[in-house]
Amino acid sequence: LGADADGTNNGITLVNVNNYADFSGSSSYISTSGTQSDTDFQIGDTFSISLWFKTTSTSFGSIINRWGSQNSGSNNGWSLLDSGTAASFRFSSSWSGDAIRVNTGTNSAFSDGNWHHLVVTYDGTDHTGVTYYLDGSEESSSADLTGTVGAITYSLPVAIGAYSDGYTDNYDGAMKQALIYSDVLSSSEVTTLYNSGTPVTSPSTSGLVSRYDFTANANDSQGSNNGTSSAIKLGTGAYYWDGS
Repeated sequence: LGADADGTNNGITLVNVNNYADFSGSSSYISTSGTQSDTDFQIGDTFSISLWFKTTSTSFGSIINRWGSQNSGSNNGWSLLDSGTAASFRFSSSWSGDAIRVNTGTNSAFSDGNWHHLVVTYDGTDHTGVTYYLDGSEESSSADLTGTVGAITYSLPVAIGAYSDGYTDNYDGAMKQALIYSDVLSSSEVTTLYNSGTPVTSPSTSGLVSRYDFTANANDSQGSNNGTSSAIKLGTGAYYWDGS
């Protein structure tokens, strides 16, 4: 602030924590741009989601979501979220029925405070092909699904860190590099993403339609579906005090 206001570093280490977004669990979320139509994000029923996350909460909320608005008790879309005692991926043409769900493990397995790589793929060819990967390994597949899914009509764009319907059920934790693909990632592609670190400097752009690196903003560096952040810490670098 002034020529004589310089500080002196006394044993403080600058830690590179990479670019990430820190969600508060209350009012923080990212709302994305779009036309709110079925062609939003240039993806239909077939797509993949890849991201890194870290949380200590056992009720951590919605990580990423594209849902329709409530209509006579029904809802439609997809969501990767906390559901009771187990996290799950849900794809539904009606919240009260016609749903397929893959449990992605107990919340306690997710809430250890470490960074984890999460990938969910959905094969819209037969509306039953959901596969889930954690830290590069396949954990669940379509064998765990129940029910069927009809045609999906989206009325809202993608939301990150909350439900797109009202931006509730806010995510409590951190997130690095969310990638959205218009195709189904193979197990080898998932392994490559996981082994490339946090985040991937140059992810494959084959089928990649949106990329959020959470640097100084929530912009889409791959496509044009830029996000607007609300009460989220974004960026890189932090000072660490060791207590002595």
